[in-house]
Amino acid sequence: MNEATVVKILLESLEASRTRRRSPALPGVDIVGIGTNDLTAEMGVEGEFRHPDVRKAHESAIAACRRAQKPLAIGASAT
Repeated sequence: MNEATVVKILLESLEASRTRRRSPALPGVDIVGIGTNDLTAEMGVEGEFRHPDVRKAHESAIAACRRAQKPLAIGASAT
């Protein structure tokens, strides 16, 4: 059963965004996702997907996932 289970963590809040450097390296985590819509709302820049702080969060998560050799899914939808 464990071999058939995938554990995905989803970073959508400011608190989760602050721990994004460590999160991909957690034991048992298979994939990391960023819920950009919720993250921009939490940051007070709702819908501004190209905002410098949002881009910084994405870049940091990409680097952390590369170090941990884990895939990263970045989700967003234009409204």
